[in-house]
Amino acid sequence: MLNWFRWTTLMTALSAVSYYGYRATPWTYIDATISAYWVQAVGATLGLGIAIYVPYRQREDAIKLSNARQKDEARRVQMSIKDELLALQKTFAGPNVSHLLEIEDPGIFDRHIPIPLQRFPIYASLIDRLTLIEDDELRSEIIHTFAVANGLIAYAQQNNQLLAVLTDIEAELHYRPDAFQYERKRMHGVKMIAMCREMQVICRETIRLVDALVMKL
Repeated sequence: MLNWFRWTTLMTALSAVSYYGYRATPWTYIDATISAYWVQAVGATLGLGIAIYVPYRQREDAIKLSNARQKDEARRVQMSIKDELLALQKTFAGPNVSHLLEIEDPGIFDRHIPIPLQRFPIYASLIDRLTLIEDDELRSEIIHTFAVANGLIAYAQQNNQLLAVLTDIEAELHYRPDAFQYERKRMHGVKMIAMCREMQVICRETIRLVDALVMKL
């Protein structure tokens, strides 16, 4: 594709050829017909240049407009993702996360966490448009952060299941307080302690990643 400099050079050359060709013919030998031919030639040259330049310029403008729209859409994607991360930060500031991080080892997380049917709906709706973000590192950080956050939700879901089993075991102990049930509760408690440790680790990592990503977006 010819750039502006090449177009300027081309038009200058064509103008020079027309001008000096016109000057090269002695005025004493030029009649009205020849003058008309020269005027027609110059007009045709200019018309050709315009015919070539106008579509080129239109294409350049269309490309610039397309690039501007793509950048604007990428910015909107980033702002939407940031909104979801800000909502996640509010969740981290809530009582459940505070309670989890305050548990001393060995301990169990004894709260049932509601698990949403659709995790991070904004991110899920935009995942196919992440390619609009030109910064490869930023795009990778977004994907990694939500992957870790999804992992935290998965751990919370597993802990809910363990907590439900613990409730059943304690109900059994009420009616059958024998050694088998106490051992069953002890072994289940070991699982819940390990789960609590893992939840604390991934929760702290998720908070760190989310905070860092919000600053970049």
